[in-house]
This record gives sequence, C-alpha cells and structure tokens, in this order.
Amino acid sequence: MSRSAQIYTAIEFGTSKASVLVGRVDENDAVEVLAFETTPWHDVVIKGEIRDFDRARQVIGAMLDKIGEHGNTCFVVVTGCDIHGEIGKGSVNINRVDHAVIESDLDAASNQSILTTADDRQRIISLPARVLLNGTLANSNVIGLTAERLEVHTWTIHGNATRLYRYKTVLKNVGFDDKRIFEIYAPVADAYALIQDDEQLDGALLIDYGAGCTEFIVENRHGLAAIGHLQVGFEHVINDMSVAFDVPNKNMREFVEAGKLDVCYKKNKEGVKQSPIPYRQATKKRKDIDVNDMLEVCSQRIFETFDIVRQMIQNQNIDLRSVGYFALTGGAAKSEMVKAIFEEVFSDKTCHVRRPYGMTGVTTGIETPANSAIYGVLKMARGYAGQLGISDDEQSDKVLGVFSTLRNAMLSPFWRNRK
Repeated sequence: MSRSAQIYTAIEFGTSKASVLVGRVDENDAVEVLAFETTPWHDVVIKGEIRDFDRARQVIGAMLDKIGEHGNTCFVVVTGCDIHGEIGKGSVNINRVDHAVIESDLDAASNQSILTTADDRQRIISLPARVLLNGTLANSNVIGLTAERLEVHTWTIHGNATRLYRYKTVLKNVGFDDKRIFEIYAPVADAYALIQDDEQLDGALLIDYGAGCTEFIVENRHGLAAIGHLQVGFEHVINDMSVAFDVPNKNMREFVEAGKLDVCYKKNKEGVKQSPIPYRQATKKRKDIDVNDMLEVCSQRIFETFDIVRQMIQNQNIDLRSVGYFALTGGAAKSEMVKAIFEEVFSDKTCHVRRPYGMTGVTTGIETPANSAIYGVLKMARGYAGQLGISDDEQSDKVLGVFSTLRNAMLSPFWRNRK
C-alpha cells in the first residue's frame, strides 16, 4: 500500500459508522478530498469506547485497502473514553520598569496553568480559556500590553489512557506508525471547521448530536469557554422507541434512517391527521403504533438530552444570554424535529445547522452534518503536522500566546499535547 507524506488521513470510530477521509489541505485551510469511505456498524464502539477490537480492525483495514494511497500521518476523532476538561491557572508578576508583557511572561504563566494528569490519564489538548491583566479580562494577544500582573487560565482536556490507546492499537494493526497517530477531541474538530472567527467573537455554542454521544463547545472572544460531552445520543431515542412499542431496535433504526420519523413530525406540525403505523413480526400479530405516542416518546428523550447539555454548560459558569450564535451538527442535526426541540430548550434561539462545506475533489456523501468531526480533523491536519515537524510543509509561525482567535490557538505548538 503506497503512502504519501503530503496526504493526510482522518479516521472516525463512531457509534453507528466508521469513516475514513483522505485529502490534502493547503495553507489557507482549503480541503481537497481524495477519497472518502464509510461503513455502517453497531456494537463495535459504545459511548466512544472500542468494544469489538477485531471488527474495528477489519472494517478500518478494508476501507483503507479500498482507498489505496493514503497519508502516513493519521488523525483520529475521539470522544467518550472518560474525557474531561479542567481549568488551571498560572500567573507572573511583571517587575520590569516598562511593565510590558513579553513572550517569556506568557510562557511562564501558561506553563503554570497546564494541569498535570495522573498516570492513568492521557492529555489530549490544552487550550486557552482567558488571559487577565491586573485581574481584568484581556484580548488573547497581550504581547506588548502593560500590566503588573499577568494571569492565564487554560483548559487541560484529558481522557482514560487505556481506552484511548485502543484507538492507536487498531490503527497500528492496519499499518500506521504509532508515532504518527494523533487524537483530536471531537468538539474541538467540529468548532475548528464550523465556527467562524466573527461567530466566536460574538460567543458561539456548537452541539454535535451523534448516535452515541452528544458533544458541545462554547467559544467567546477570550478563548474556550466550555466544553464537554454527554454519553447519550440519538441511538437512545431509537432504543426508547423500541422498548415503548416492543419493536426490534433494528426495525426502529431503519424507520428513522429512512426519514419516516421526520415525515410524521412534519405532518403532525401541519395538523394532518395520521393513521396508526402498522407493524408486523413473523411470529406476532400485527400491531398499530399511534403516531402521537411515538412522537411523544422521541421528543421527551431529545428534550432531556439538550436540557442536560444546557445544564452542563451553565454548570461551567456560562451565561447563555451572552452567546450570540447557536449551532447544531452531527447525524441527528438533519432532523426538523431535533432542530425544533433545540430551539425550545435554548429559549427560542435560532438553531443554525452546520455541515462540512467548501471542500473540492471527491465530495460525494461528505457534506452532511454526520461528517463534521472527521472533516474538522482533516482540516486541522496540515497545520498540526507542520507544528509537530512531521510534514514537508513549511511550519507555521504561530507561537505561544500570539493567536487572534481560538482557531489559531488550536494549531499553536504550545497548546497541543503539552507534557
């Protein structure tokens, strides 16, 4: 199997599917897709943790073989895996006569702010939360400003080392070098690809509602404001329907994936009277499922999911009234029902559904909300590889503390994989 140092590979081990995306990224973050493969699966990955190692290896290996040439540097989307984020604080006194902040001041305060993880934890990424001068919030680039005291608050995001290593083990088994496999937390990838700089400055919330997990990230002009995930996704809606109406999970999933649930929702919203949905199993009598009952079961679980996420965000001391932009992505984002309940939970804020966009090449099947995270990972690949010195591309000149936006900081060598 041929490899190219100028081609990057992104891989996603999802709850309902596995995906491989191969492409090039130029200096302006423009993505040229060279190949995309996705394979449905179930019970291989549960809540972000690989449960069926052999099946995962077989499926990923088969997709890579089908693609042929792919990058020898692999970026993998991670979620679940007992991932948590914590904020650390670091500070320095500036005693020079001019009190101007220089890079070594920011370096010292930032190093203090990055938390040390336990032996059984693996740091995934560190990202700036806020910078304060003399106790007052400042813009992200403080070099040259004057103050007597500089304080830096930094998110350290880390996960269960054993669970994360299972991703690497699979990828090593299909031919990738252990030293060229890098994990990227799903909501970071989502935000990098889908939240624009002006949206971040106004305050932005992005929720990725997937099959097995629901991730969220909140950004503002100071940096990363909140991040996390709930190990509940749209698969739980399907499970609830299956139990409530005594219909096999597989059949309910097919009903939803065919778009029939959304059709029922739209007709109900328009006031159209709907006949019960007939269902027959080979060994059982026919049963009729009341549409209103089905929609009620679904809406309760969806509402509960978004409401828990809302509470999780508020528990991180975020006033959602300060957020100007609300966005939704992930496989469930294409549902009108999900979008409407999102707006209900978040006080009638307009829900902007985001999906991959702007790429060239072999784009068939990619431009759906379900592929946002893997697209974001590929979009980050060139900058990340350049910073790590594992690419022939010219390395970026982004340095510690000199970032105009959070997207810039995501590629800074300082904020990534600090030990």
